[in-house]
Amino acid sequence: MQKIEDSLTTVAAKPVFILGIRHRSGTNMLLDVLVRHPSCVAHSDPEDFLVSCLRDINKYVGTLEKKRRSKQFRSDNRQELSETIGEALLRYITKNIKTEKFQVTVPKRVITKTPSVEGLQYFREVFPDAYLILLIRDGRSVVESTVRSFDADFDLSCKRYATATKIIASFMGTDPNPDKTILMRFEDYIGNKRETVETLLRFLGLSTEIFPFEDLEIMPIRGSSELKQKKGDSIHWEPMAAKIAFDPRHRYSEWSEFQHSRFDWLAGEALEKMGYERSRKSNALFFMKNIARDFYNSLNSFSIRRKVRSFMRNIK
Repeated sequence: MQKIEDSLTTVAAKPVFILGIRHRSGTNMLLDVLVRHPSCVAHSDPEDFLVSCLRDINKYVGTLEKKRRSKQFRSDNRQELSETIGEALLRYITKNIKTEKFQVTVPKRVITKTPSVEGLQYFREVFPDAYLILLIRDGRSVVESTVRSFDADFDLSCKRYATATKIIASFMGTDPNPDKTILMRFEDYIGNKRETVETLLRFLGLSTEIFPFEDLEIMPIRGSSELKQKKGDSIHWEPMAAKIAFDPRHRYSEWSEFQHSRFDWLAGEALEKMGYERSRKSNALFFMKNIARDFYNSLNSFSIRRKVRSFMRNIK
């Protein structure tokens, strides 16, 4: 029992958080890659969203800090309390892993992933020494895959991508432990799997000698929008053999020029912040159409809000 407990402590000491810029950024793929390393094990929750709720912990610690500001308690233990809560969360992660891995080897990394960067600004307050992989992807592919997979709204998906890039850019500029953070492009992995994985393993302090690189070209895919046969079908996450010509880097290849213009209007600057080149499909007609679309959306939102207010007044 003591040996297992010590092993769990080792796992908790060096966790790996994968945060995708948005849904459809490739977090399933990256998790499946890393757990092929003999020293890695996955958190049992497919998507735990632990980081997404760190705002609530920040608020809790801040409220407690204010309440303690009295004659009896003047010391500020905010950072200590935040890190202690983080340690408890790491123990939670450790207790919820695929335990069959212990039958083979003692894992040195527990991998947890979430397709969202919500709460990222509070990450280092709670997990000061945790390893963090920020997975980004071309926003046009993210939006197209989101629309295909979940019948999502195009404009809203563009805006959410833009918001996520601001969160990442802000974090990268202020990260107090940048040596424990790496920014990874989905497209880099697809274009050069071995080199990208070697970079990740070195970042995590894991041996490249025992990783089965031959698996990378035959790995099944999970959750790809290509698994959805027709509109109305649901996406599933069962592993499926990849097609020979599988290349998800340009999901937006069939976009119209106005779709490119619309994305550029809503998220072009955000795309550039992540190091991608904008489409720049712009002309006077598209400019007017984008203005008109924004105006229509604002009217639609105002109408919804007005109906909600009217409904709430009627039920009082």
